[in-house]
Order: sequence, then structure tokens, then C-alpha cells
Amino acid sequence: MDLVSALQHPNLQELEALANSVKHGADGRSYQALIDSGSPVVAEARSGNDISPQTILKVDLTITNKDVDRYKNAIFAFWAVKGEFWAPYGSLEEAKNPKKAV
Repeated sequence: MDLVSALQHPNLQELEALANSVKHGADGRSYQALIDSGSPVVAEARSGNDISPQTILKVDLTITNKDVDRYKNAIFAFWAVKGEFWAPYGSLEEAKNPKKAV
């Protein structure tokens, strides 16, 4: 896996949106991105989850052990990328979000 593929991994991007949703709440664009992407952490059908049966968050999230494993594996894949990297400022953000690149 190369650096760009690691940054574009759907589970890593979902984890970023999840963290931003916790930080900014349900009114933020990251929570909407989770809904739009069909992320299971915002699925209404989930019940009896094993990590977050009660929430103190400002968003309705259901995170299971399976989700944590997906995120863990995406993080490990990112940190397992080998090589020497140099990139101009901002180019990694463009690689992460290719549709936003100018």
C-alpha cells in the first residue's frame, strides 16, 4: 500500500469523520458525511451494541468492537507504509480528498 492509498482508505476517512462528529456534534458536516456514506456507526438499525449503549456525546453514534477493529486495521495499514516521503505543503490534503483538489 502506498501513502496515497493509505490516506484514502475508507475506514481511516470514516474514523476522521467520526472524531470530528464527536468534536463538532450532529450539526457538523462530518456527521452528515457519515450519514451520506452509509457508515454503520450512524445506522438506526443498530441496537444492543457492545461499546456505547449510553451516550454522553452530542451525536447519535453506535460503535461496536467490529468498528474499532476496522479503524485499528486502517491505522496500522497507514503506519506500515514504508518509503521516503516528501510532499509540498497541502499536497497530502489533496491526496486525501482528491475531489477537492484544484
